[in-house]
Amino acid sequence: MVGLRLGLPGEEDDLFERLSRHGAISTPMAATLRRMKGLRNHLVSAYGRINDEIVFEAVRGRLGDFDAFKDEVLAFLKR
Repeated sequence: MVGLRLGLPGEEDDLFERLSRHGAISTPMAATLRRMKGLRNHLVSAYGRINDEIVFEAVRGRLGDFDAFKDEVLAFLKR
């Protein structure tokens, strides 16, 4: 991604917006990645207070997001 010259993100979520703006990922994928990051941050900060069943169902129901992300990035790299 260095060749894209995206610049340094001001905040972590800026990276997703920059990747979307340059066509590396779609706008919906950028939103999905922001939500994934939010879940990860919540899991790390509230580790002892997490309902494992809810997290398991959320992750299991969204496994396709990883394939979708991979497909978008590979399509971008092939251009």
